[in-house]
Amino acid sequence: MRKLLVLLVALVTVAAFAAVNFSGRLDVTPKLTYTATPTSMSFSVGVAGALYIEASNEDQTTGFYVSISPTVTTSTPPAFSWSYWGYVWQKLYTSDSFTVTLQAGNLERGWSSASGANFSWLITTPSFTAYSDDAAVGLKFDISSGDLSDSLSVFVTPDATKIVNVDVFNSLSFGFLSTGILVQDLLNATSGLPPFSLSASVDLAKALAIQGATLKGFGYFTINPAGSPILQKYLVGADVGIEKLSASVAFDNNNQLGIAVKTTALAPVTVGADVVIPNITSITNFLLAGYASWKTGLIGHRLALSWDGTIATVAWRMRVTF
Repeated sequence: MRKLLVLLVALVTVAAFAAVNFSGRLDVTPKLTYTATPTSMSFSVGVAGALYIEASNEDQTTGFYVSISPTVTTSTPPAFSWSYWGYVWQKLYTSDSFTVTLQAGNLERGWSSASGANFSWLITTPSFTAYSDDAAVGLKFDISSGDLSDSLSVFVTPDATKIVNVDVFNSLSFGFLSTGILVQDLLNATSGLPPFSLSASVDLAKALAIQGATLKGFGYFTINPAGSPILQKYLVGADVGIEKLSASVAFDNNNQLGIAVKTTALAPVTVGADVVIPNITSITNFLLAGYASWKTGLIGHRLALSWDGTIATVAWRMRVTF
């Protein structure tokens, strides 16, 4: 009887939503690590995963998104806990070209570890971060008309001294050009322009009508008009590709240069490699990584080797997504 009652409650709960989507991943990664100085070798097996739940009502005017991830500490005995990340949303107004949405929770704005599309992230990669997903209440204004689309979000965040503060994030796309701007803690600006971050990307393949190729340039910048220097940090680079070969290059304000290549010429196996020079004034110091990835049944495999000058790592990641 109790099992039947639980089943009925579950059915009623699911019936309240027009669409409930469950997705997630599970990673199991055996890893062998060799350290040159002092000489040592270790073996570990990492287990990580996450569950994502997204739901909306029948007319898709309200909904939520939540990510649930386990955390296991290295203490003895290991401690186990769950972490949660998510938000709720409600459309206040909607038409063919204009939508206003109220959001509350962990709301993303900006760019986290932005870089070239082909980097494997097996080694430290040149990247750009100007980002927050702290809890906030926000209004999102989406406009679309032909090739033009614009999304403006205004976030109200807690502030220890001002009670509240304001973040603003806008992204615009028109044809082959995409831009973005992020202003955080807007109320802290008492005079002049506040610090802000910008992004811009140009899809030259689309602009030149080049079929079957990728040619995209991108740049990210943080600017403080009252700072010295005014340009606080930046990342510039490009993604290129033709047929079964693709590559990325990225360079940042720390003089860090990264190059990544990958190919599907050996399909179903994808082979790739990354080279990163942490400082181009000393090109004898560099990081290397190479990998091969393929899929068998439900499991996606990636066998990788990386070297940072002192530590070599061989890792075999087995990933299941659902």
